[in-house]
Amino acid sequence: MSPTVYRHTAPNSCVGIDDGPFVPRRLGGSRAPLVAVKLDGPRITAVKGGWISVDGMDGTACALKLLRSLRVARCPILLSGVTFGGFNLVDPGKLWKRFGVPTIVVVRY
Repeated sequence: MSPTVYRHTAPNSCVGIDDGPFVPRRLGGSRAPLVAVKLDGPRITAVKGGWISVDGMDGTACALKLLRSLRVARCPILLSGVTFGGFNLVDPGKLWKRFGVPTIVVVRY
């Protein structure tokens, strides 16, 4: 990690974003939970939740709203992929531009 990026982040805190269980759209589902959790070291210090449309286009807007309410200055942002609630996308580039902290997408193969 470059010294410039590290200097602007708090070393023991981060914010993670993930979705929760939802009914697929083809089975009549329309909303999915989106949750942001702030950690300071091993402790959860804040949790905020919202709703996104299943297979919709409001994922980035909801993530921005949740992160603003958590005051994530200096906290790296962790995303569990870029698709939430089916194929609702969260744009990591927009999160990085808005908050100026590293935005890391974690995926498993």
